[in-house]
Amino acid sequence: MDHDQLSRHSAFGGAERVSGTEAANPSPGGRLRDRWLRSSPLEQRLPLLVVAALSALLWALCFQAETRLLLPWIALAPLVAASLHVGSRALPGRFLLLVGWLHGILFWWLTIPWIVPTLVRFGQLPVGLSVALLTLLAAYLGSYHGLFLLACRVLARRGVGWWSAPAVWVLCEWLRGTLMSGFPWNLAGYSVVDVPGVLAASQVLGVSGWSALVLLVNCALARAWVDGFRRRALLRCAVVASGVALVAAVSAALPAIGAGAVGEGSSPRFEPPVSIVQPNTAVVLDVDALEIQRGYRRLLELSECPGVGGLVLWPESAAWPFVFPRDPQLSADVARITDAGCALLLNSSRRDGERTYNTAVLALPGGATQSYDKMHLVPFGEYVPYGDILPFALQLARNAGAFSKGSDLTILEWGVLRLGVSICFEITFADEVAARSRAGANVLVTVTNDAWYGDSSAPWQHLRAARFRAAENRRWLLRAALTGISARIDPLGRLSESLELSESGTIEAAVEPRQQLTWFSRFPLWVEASCLAVLACAGFVGRRRASPGAPGQAAR
Repeated sequence: MDHDQLSRHSAFGGAERVSGTEAANPSPGGRLRDRWLRSSPLEQRLPLLVVAALSALLWALCFQAETRLLLPWIALAPLVAASLHVGSRALPGRFLLLVGWLHGILFWWLTIPWIVPTLVRFGQLPVGLSVALLTLLAAYLGSYHGLFLLACRVLARRGVGWWSAPAVWVLCEWLRGTLMSGFPWNLAGYSVVDVPGVLAASQVLGVSGWSALVLLVNCALARAWVDGFRRRALLRCAVVASGVALVAAVSAALPAIGAGAVGEGSSPRFEPPVSIVQPNTAVVLDVDALEIQRGYRRLLELSECPGVGGLVLWPESAAWPFVFPRDPQLSADVARITDAGCALLLNSSRRDGERTYNTAVLALPGGATQSYDKMHLVPFGEYVPYGDILPFALQLARNAGAFSKGSDLTILEWGVLRLGVSICFEITFADEVAARSRAGANVLVTVTNDAWYGDSSAPWQHLRAARFRAAENRRWLLRAALTGISARIDPLGRLSESLELSESGTIEAAVEPRQQLTWFSRFPLWVEASCLAVLACAGFVGRRRASPGAPGQAAR
């Protein structure tokens, strides 16, 4: 090695050459890094835990009721930077797993605290037990954060970390959304829902693509911090940011597959009038006849037919506890609405032998009906998993439903409308909503009851998923929520009209059926498949770098 050159090996990206001048006059970030690296392993542990807690707090702020435009791009950088240092000092992997796990537990505690009052009020569980159950859930969800950080450390040791770590995060999110019924809530991509251009580009990238890009920017910043914010590191950050902007611009500009320009409508040109009803009916624990009748009358007062060929949309549980078509009064009121020449989409339970389904029913003029049975149920809300072999779970969730899973994806048809319906939690599963578009849905619909969670961040978190589904599929999406937030969402994911929380009223507007399929509609898992390819490439490059005599080996 030349005497005026020194070699520095970053734990998160391989060896770099730095000049003797730079080594003799390190930046403030570099001096802090060097001081940290000279400390003992014991002295390193507490700062790492503090950094993880700070990162969890910043990351949790990105998923509250109000969105942040800049914070998501930097909130995870401290956590990733911590893994770089640990990789360079080779602290035990189990400790790094613990750091990531604690980061995840704190993050989930701060973003889904509404679970506790929901369990206390509606599940009738003691406060202490509800807190314990939230902690148990946060511990499970936080394990994916620990897995991510541990994988970062493995990649860091191979010198391929900074560009491959986002793939690990995306695959961890996919696992979280798949295993044990799936919980694809608060994905990283949702944090940038209000950043200009994000939703427009989602017709290609989807929420998973944006998760990858958010992590890529955070990883580039973390690498720059480890490298002391030197010129080359800052240039890398600028290149990454420019690349993200370019990808977003190109993705937003691409036309949908099998159609003309994305902004063009599709035939038929008739735009049926739609009335989305938000009755603001409170969830009642006991059967209070007076309160039930008051809420039901308010529902009917808001449910006027918007015009011949139109559609009235009721939220989930809007007519509870009445069951359609078993209850004569409900059947008569539904007939009165549909006899005016429009269809009514309502939610009701449906019995079929010994099975009960959570069903969306499309009532048509003349008495005909079509139905879709919910296929993705909420564990401990609509059914108790493993209740037959874990009887204590049935006792804990004694107020949970006993619904069966639907087996068929049914598109409900009325006139020119082909409705792809998602009931409540189902809207968070991007690939399942894309399947509705592929099955022929030209308008997406979601009916939900977020009244369980009160005035918390939950309705806003749920709404962000719906906005992404509209943008990913370039479809109008109609959202009816019992107490809010009901909305008509345009094909770019924007709120065309909406009703606030705890507000009663209707949204009356026309909706444009769309036939074209986006790239994401056709290939909703392409980002996850690409991430697997990135990790395979990282493994190959890492093995070459680790082999004896490989270029840069001496610098390690």
